[in-house]
Amino acid sequence: MTDTFLKIKDELTSLKNLGTLQGQHRVMWKDNGVCYGTSWTMSIGAITEDDVYEMDEDKPEVQAFMNMKDYDYMTVAQPKYCMLCARKNMSVEVSLEDMAQIIGGKVMVTPCEEEPITSALKAVPAALISELEMAITLGRDIYESFVAMMVLEKASEVQYKSAALGGLKTLTEKQILLQRGDYLKKYSDIRVKHKAALPKGADKNETHLRESLCEAGRDLVKEGLIHGIWGSLSVRLDRDYMLVTPLGLSHDSLVPEDIVKVKLSNLSHSENENEPTSDTLIHKNIYSKRADVNAIIHTHSTMASLYAAARMPLEIIAKDGTEEIIRCTKYEANGSAKGAKRAAEELKDRRGVILANHGMITVGDTLKIAVENAKSIELAATEAIDARRDTLDLEVYIGK
Repeated sequence: MTDTFLKIKDELTSLKNLGTLQGQHRVMWKDNGVCYGTSWTMSIGAITEDDVYEMDEDKPEVQAFMNMKDYDYMTVAQPKYCMLCARKNMSVEVSLEDMAQIIGGKVMVTPCEEEPITSALKAVPAALISELEMAITLGRDIYESFVAMMVLEKASEVQYKSAALGGLKTLTEKQILLQRGDYLKKYSDIRVKHKAALPKGADKNETHLRESLCEAGRDLVKEGLIHGIWGSLSVRLDRDYMLVTPLGLSHDSLVPEDIVKVKLSNLSHSENENEPTSDTLIHKNIYSKRADVNAIIHTHSTMASLYAAARMPLEIIAKDGTEEIIRCTKYEANGSAKGAKRAAEELKDRRGVILANHGMITVGDTLKIAVENAKSIELAATEAIDARRDTLDLEVYIGK
């Protein structure tokens, strides 16, 4: 197994930086017409050569995988909420744009047989298997298949707990196709490459801010507020420029050279740098409207995403009795000018805003404050949903 393991060793190791996927999981890949896979584990990053096997191709999920010509990698997992959906024969609807992008449609529950699993995977690169209470996600590389599993688990939890907010507001088929097409176009190479050097003229302050953005990105991934390539961070560099995270690079692996210096007046940047995040216009609009804001965080954290999927504001009551409302925008497509305008308008003078069917934005005078606001609003959303657990199936909270 040495040769096939060496081909993916670095990719397996990199997955440990993506945060925690609850429940046992394994990854599989094709190599010269043979299916290989890891043993079941709770940490893919800990896999060694001794944990790699040639898979039994008589298993229905392996047979179905080998039928997929466009995908060479598969993640198989039993995370909590995917298992609950499979157990209850509950297909996972598309209420979040990141699911629309990386998966592209509703994820069906199928019996553990080759033909129905193959049929489900031909429709979208993911499926739930009822008898095994198991989820499958496909990818063009291991990273994509693994992040797709994390997004599917989040979407399953959001759907399961949405009863507490009156249910989901799902995306239309047209909206889903738009997001999926945009994802495949922008990420045709799955992930962009790192740049090699800092741009000329970067002073100590700029270098420090670039390092701070990378550190904050890793922290948010570790905390589970950002998954993979979704989400973005920025800081105001000066009156003319902002520094933003790049398009298509995972926040767990950013280095200062990856950060993009963008001119606020026209969103231009050096051709020698990465492409800036697709959220750049949102960041620019907020800086233009809020002189007190010097840092912006955009996350796809689970509980904020639940409110986003329900298109509901989050009402926060602090321990001292003061009230705060984190508003939710009307839905507009990710990256659109209307969406960027609505985000800035609904934020007003608050520390955060929820983006319908998308995620959350928080701001601060400093990057540290913006990150703290992201964490505290996510915690408040979690506590608010937990307080409504009497409206939910008690089974959701087993082992909580």
